[in-house]
Amino acid sequence: MYDYITGKIIKPEDNTQLDHVVSAKEIHEDRARILANADGVSLANTPQNLKKRMLR
Repeated sequence: MYDYITGKIIKPEDNTQLDHVVSAKEIHEDRARILANADGVSLANTPQNLKKRMLR
């Protein structure tokens, strides 16, 4: 598995966290989402929007 921003390999012993690719705030304020009456929480937490990152 790779850190989606740095491209570095994530080892099993590395400390990681899930990071939103598109921020929850950006999704919440998106006019298209509002017009479509889509649930912002569900959109923010899709597997496609959550990626592993190594903690520094």
